[in-house]
Amino acid sequence: MTKNIKSLIEGLSQAGLRRKILVAIVTIVLILSAVTLLFIDQGVRSQVNKNILTQLDAAATAYIELNDSRLEQVLARTQFFMQNPVFQRDFKGAPGTSKKIAGGFKKITDYDFLMAVNFSGRVLIDSLHPELLGQQVPAQYQPLLQKTIENGRYLGMWSENGKLYQLVALPMLANDAVLLAGNEVGDKFAYKIDELSRNQITFFIKDKIVASAFSKEQTPDIEKTLASVKERIQSETGEGKTKHSQTFSMKVGGESYLAIAGSIENVPDAGFIIASSKDKQLALLYRIEVIIISTGVGGIIFAFVMAVFFSRGLTRSVNHLVKDVEQVKQGNLEHQIVATSKDEIGFLSDMFDSLRIAFRDAQKDLKDYAENLEVKVQERTAELSAAKEETDRIMNTVGQGLFLVHKDAAGYKISSQYSKALEDMFASQGLGNKDILGVLKKGLPEASMKKTADYLELMFKPEIKEAVMNNINPLRETEINFEGGGAAKQKFLQFKFQRIMADGAIKHLMSTVTDVTKQVLLDRKLKETEEKNAGQMEMLFGILHVEPRMLSEFISDMEEDIALINETLKPGGQNLPLKEKLAIIYRAMHTIKGNASILNLKFFAGKAHEYEEKVGELQQKADLSGQDFLPLVLKLNEMIETLREVKSLIQRITQFQATFSGEKKNVDLLVRAVESNVQKLATETNKKAELSYDGFDPDHIPAAHRKLLKDILIQLTRNSLAHGIETPEDRKKAGKNEVGKIQLATRKTGMGIELTFRDDGRGLLIDKLRRKAAESGKYTAEEVAKWDAGTVAGVIFIPGISTAEQTTMNAGRGIGMDIIKEKVDSLGGKIELSFEAGKFCEFKIFLPDGAAKK
Repeated sequence: MTKNIKSLIEGLSQAGLRRKILVAIVTIVLILSAVTLLFIDQGVRSQVNKNILTQLDAAATAYIELNDSRLEQVLARTQFFMQNPVFQRDFKGAPGTSKKIAGGFKKITDYDFLMAVNFSGRVLIDSLHPELLGQQVPAQYQPLLQKTIENGRYLGMWSENGKLYQLVALPMLANDAVLLAGNEVGDKFAYKIDELSRNQITFFIKDKIVASAFSKEQTPDIEKTLASVKERIQSETGEGKTKHSQTFSMKVGGESYLAIAGSIENVPDAGFIIASSKDKQLALLYRIEVIIISTGVGGIIFAFVMAVFFSRGLTRSVNHLVKDVEQVKQGNLEHQIVATSKDEIGFLSDMFDSLRIAFRDAQKDLKDYAENLEVKVQERTAELSAAKEETDRIMNTVGQGLFLVHKDAAGYKISSQYSKALEDMFASQGLGNKDILGVLKKGLPEASMKKTADYLELMFKPEIKEAVMNNINPLRETEINFEGGGAAKQKFLQFKFQRIMADGAIKHLMSTVTDVTKQVLLDRKLKETEEKNAGQMEMLFGILHVEPRMLSEFISDMEEDIALINETLKPGGQNLPLKEKLAIIYRAMHTIKGNASILNLKFFAGKAHEYEEKVGELQQKADLSGQDFLPLVLKLNEMIETLREVKSLIQRITQFQATFSGEKKNVDLLVRAVESNVQKLATETNKKAELSYDGFDPDHIPAAHRKLLKDILIQLTRNSLAHGIETPEDRKKAGKNEVGKIQLATRKTGMGIELTFRDDGRGLLIDKLRRKAAESGKYTAEEVAKWDAGTVAGVIFIPGISTAEQTTMNAGRGIGMDIIKEKVDSLGGKIELSFEAGKFCEFKIFLPDGAAKK
């Protein structure tokens, strides 16, 4: 055997080209045919498995949809049965009428399971085990009843005495009871799923099959696999109707099946198996393989015949070409290579002959060129010298930086020839052959250097379009600080790079550098001037609409609040813990923002809001130090400077307005401020509101209390529009006028003055306040759960607790109502709060006579 194989190999090695080509073609065809058959076989088997898996998923979906549909039918018929007057009459006599009700339910709904349990757990109706009538419901039903009461209904399956039921449960709130109804899952239900999906389904409980689309003779085979099936179900992490185990194989009635198994929600040790016959679907594969093998054998025979036919003509043309090429190889350039065919070999013969002629002519030209080479070298040297002088003259006089960049192993090198202006721009001499990144590193930050290195690397990759690279040039306009003469010199330079191609590759990058320092600095100065003018115009237009006395009052109040903040920020002032200092600063700035918002002075409101944000960041910091307050000092100085800039302007405009517009004498300025705040906040919150102040008498308020009460009323207004008054749509649904009403009134008492603030909004959201109090971390959930409604309402005066879901200019920080309480307490006063859910919220503030502002 070994000798025969050895002699065959030796014979092939000595055979001619024709025989070798023939053997090679037949061998390749045989190998490709075998590999093709293997891949087709595996592909078809894989596709059959995929089809079965798809069918199994479809069957699982069909089971879920059919089960849900049946449960909805039970639910609909049960609801119809509950509405029947006869049932409602008989139910009042339960459990004595239990048997009568069960019979009526069976007749009307065609379902055979009915049970009713009152909220105290006593069984009123039970068609499965009537011996429980009047007794306590078994413990196994307790979780089911609880779910039904909590969710409003229950749809699912239930196991009882080894049987499986489709079950619905509905609470009968009017009778303080829960009604459970359903029917047994049997073989008909399994056959129905089989009709929908063409796949058999089996339901089991523990080690017993309760319903199956398989025949009774086949169910013992399935029961043998139940132990492993339950292990697969228990190993799954998910629960529910749509969760099932991985695919597995099983034998039923001597036939192979692929199957999936799933658990049944709320029924322990119960589940379903959906199976599809593998043997039936693979039968088609065997027929396909026979066809493929027959086609493959025929293809091999056809390839052998065609190889014999074509190899004869191929070897004849090749042998003739080899002889002609051998003549040329020996130096006979006059020997013509003749094409003996019109195929690719003939085309190759023509190409060889064209190369022979070109080589012959080039040999003659080379001989002539060598004879005149010395004269041509002298002429070219003179031309290059003149060109170099012109290039040097241009490079020394051009105002831009010009140079070439080439890439080597050491980096990106500047060419030896570059414009003289480049040395001034880079503040460096002798730039030739230096790494451009090393030169730029002296003046560019590290982040810009990384981007520049990445950009140059991409520029030398021809597959990336140059137009795209121009758009991401990091040096399009960049700031560079080169040291020259002992000091850093700021420059703004524009770099442009262009590829120089040679033989289809990128040879160099042509770089042009322009110094745009003067232009950039001029543009910046112009922009600063424009921004300053725009700021002044914003302040001017912002205060033109405000009445003079209100402006004066705003300036006075703001100066007072800034003085408080300034005193608190001083190292020796307000000897308090740092956290308390932050609280004082935050509240004072919150007051400034509120007053500015009333007058629609957006530039002051915006600056105050920014200041609040900075204070809020510090309040979140665990370890505060005096150094952390430095940004607050700097920011406060900016606000003081802004106030100084506009103060004289406000005073002039105030005088101008007082002269030409006059003042309204019939409405107090404090009322006008609150009214303006109501309209402003209503617009911002997309609500409708109006202020009623018929019961308000400004003479009741002492002059010393005006600023305090104005701050309080502004905060109450903000609180009312943010939390109390509903949107027009919600008010219509509640049967209210879509325009919310805020009422303001004062009353003189023997002890002092009484100020009433009332809105007709939704009142206080007690449940939400209770949840927010627990989430604040100030109280435990158990402690909050014991509070009555009055105690819960009181948390609105505690800092950091707000019912707003997100922070805005008007709500969300839990700061505001605590400020009101603190200010009232400082005067020896008190606040009374009353409310009714969906109706109103009212604050009564009592201030005693002779109270001094602290």
